[in-house]
Parts: sequence; C-alpha cells; structure tokens
Amino acid sequence: TVRSWLKPSQQSAYESAMALLADHIAESYDAVVVFIPQVTVEHHGDDDRTTSRSVHALMKHRDHAVVIEDRLSHHDIKAMYGGLDYLVGTRFHSVIFALTSHVPCIAVGYEHKTRGIMRDLGLEEWVVDIDKADASKLADLFDRLVAGRIQYIAHLKSVLPAYTQKSEGSIQLVKKIYEN
Repeated sequence: TVRSWLKPSQQSAYESAMALLADHIAESYDAVVVFIPQVTVEHHGDDDRTTSRSVHALMKHRDHAVVIEDRLSHHDIKAMYGGLDYLVGTRFHSVIFALTSHVPCIAVGYEHKTRGIMRDLGLEEWVVDIDKADASKLADLFDRLVAGRIQYIAHLKSVLPAYTQKSEGSIQLVKKIYEN
C-alpha cells in the first residue's frame, strides 16, 4: 500500500523508491505487484489510488503490476491481504490485516504507532520510516523477507495469539467502563 503523506519533494522521492522496489520485486521474483487502496476518500484528497497510479507510472515493469481501482469493503480488503505472499505496506491497517493472516510484511512508517506496534510484535527490524524510504534499503529488506519467510511466519504464529488476547482484554475493559 502507498499513500500521500509528505511534502512534494519528499513525496516524489518516496514514490520513486516504491516504484524501484516494485520493479525489483518484478525482476527478481517474476512477481505481480498489486497496489491495493486502503483509503479511497476522494473529497478529502486522501485516495490511495492516486498515489498507486503515480507509483505505477514510474515503474519500468508496469506490465508486472496491477492498480486496484475499485472501492473495496474492509472484508474484501482483508481477504486480499490474506491472499498475498508478502506485503509492503504504508497504510498500517494493511500491515495489521496482512499480519493477522500470517503474511510477512515490511511496514513503511509515517507515524510512531507503526514502529511501536511492530516493536511490540518483535518485528521492528521490518520497519522503514517513510521519509527515509530508499529503494536500495527496501530491496535489501524485501530480499531478507523472502529469504526468511518461514521464520517470519513461525514468529507471527508464536506472538499473535497472546497479542490479540491482550487486546481482547482491553476491549472487555472498555465495554465494562461504558456499561457503568
């Protein structure tokens, strides 16, 4: 997932890095890169499809990429993430949806919550700050992700049950507070 977040010159550098990463994935793994829009709010100017199109246009191997143009329900989006082999996600909800389906992820963080939650899960090494997103660093990290796929999934299976159980306890606490 990609998004608009930075000032124009930094945004351009981020989009170029993401395009180069997508080309690396296409070239190195003969893969199809899918740009999935997490947010499609046109009237607020927060539409991931716009940034997806921009990154896609910068790619050398556009024929190895698909930009999803539809507005999808959160159920459809979650199912799409669950069907991926890997996710490089700037929208953190995309990362959460993919992780809960045991899909190895790299998170491109634009707010502190990304690094914090990934740290909680023991996955902080898989975070790149959006303003430091560099094509070479992203490609190296993606290659490590592919090489360590089995270990990453095993790690997710070991940490997610306790993490989700902890969050469910918080939900119950909030419900009790609102009931009183």
